[in-house]
Formats: sequence, structure tokens, C-alpha cells
Amino acid sequence: MSEVQNPDWITAWTDAGTARQQAQLMHNEFLAWSNGAPHGPFEAFSKLAAKACAVSMLDVGCGAGIYSKVWGKIASSRRYLGCDQAPNMIREASAAHNSQTFIIADATNLPLADKSFQLVLLSGIVNCGGPWESMILEAYRVARRFILVHRVPVYLEGPDTHIGAQDIYGHTAPEREFNEQFFVYHVEQFGPIVGMEEWPRCGGNAASYLIDVAENKNDSL
Repeated sequence: MSEVQNPDWITAWTDAGTARQQAQLMHNEFLAWSNGAPHGPFEAFSKLAAKACAVSMLDVGCGAGIYSKVWGKIASSRRYLGCDQAPNMIREASAAHNSQTFIIADATNLPLADKSFQLVLLSGIVNCGGPWESMILEAYRVARRFILVHRVPVYLEGPDTHIGAQDIYGHTAPEREFNEQFFVYHVEQFGPIVGMEEWPRCGGNAASYLIDVAENKNDSL
């Protein structure tokens, strides 16, 4: 199944209240993490982004923009662009992180040139109900060196994918989980996985994969 046909999937992520709540929650979690509290997703991203050592990053499905701040802790002077299809998310991101640039864009049809960013981040969007294969394919088009597929819900045994439910700030929305072997096989079509992090989440595990796409594109680095 490529796409979940459920109108609340759209409402859950485009609602103004959702954007406000995400912005506040992520701000609080970032402050706690900056003061030493553990945070699996931030720590996984930081390790893999540092490994990529990219000079530019596109954050696809940026939501309220918190990864612009996490990225800033390891790459403060490097180029960042965040994009999301939800105007309310972009408003929150722009207000909270006004030194960065955010645009409204569809993850499957980005208004950007081929190979325009060294690193493309897909954080927590392949599981949200949309056409995940198309999202990765579009990230591959725009990436020059790396794709970082981040916060992927995974399990070890079972069908290729499973559709469950998640609570999004009071909205019930679908969540796609992946058989890890299936997901790894799929993303390795774009290039070798050169870094991977995994951490526990409610009901299972989440993982992040750093994929080096340059060899497939015959880039000279």
C-alpha cells in the first residue's frame, strides 16, 4: 500500500492547533536535550548528520522547523532550507526560527533543481500516510551526496508494511510501520547505507538511515 486514503491524515498535520502544539513541544524538548536530557531522535540525527559533514541540508517535511536548530548545533554556518506542505507549519517554523528559510512545498514535487543539496533529510514523514516511495525518489533527485531517512518505525518480523494509528495532538491519523529488512532493501536501491541509528519508541523501535547516493549518480567528489 503506497498511500493511506484517510482525510484525517491531512487534517492532523495541516491544522493550526497542531502546528502550534508541535512548535511548543519541540522547543521544550530541544531545551531539555541541550541541557543534557536524553533524546533518541535528536541524538541519532546529530550523529548521522555529523558523519555526512554536509555543507547544505534540505529538511523535507520540516514541520515547525526544530531540526534547523538541531542542525545548527553541529553546522551553524551551513546552508539550510526547510519545506512542508502545511502552511501553518511553515508559519510556525518561520516565526520560531527567523534566521532560517522555510517554504511551502510538496515532498513528492519539490521546486528545486537536481542535486541542489548535499544532504536531504526526510524526518518522520515516510510513516505519515503519504506516498513514501515517491518521497524518497524525489529526495534522491534533489540530493547530491546523502539522504537521511529519519525516525522510521520498524519491526523485525511481519509484513513489508503495517498501517497502525497515531495520535497527532488530538487527531487520530494513520501511521505506517516497516519491516526493517524490507525498508533497508528498498532504500539501498539508491545507494549504500553508510550510517544507521536505532532507539526504542512507544510500541517498538525507530531507526534512521544515512544513504550515500553519490556513487549511483556518478559524482566526482
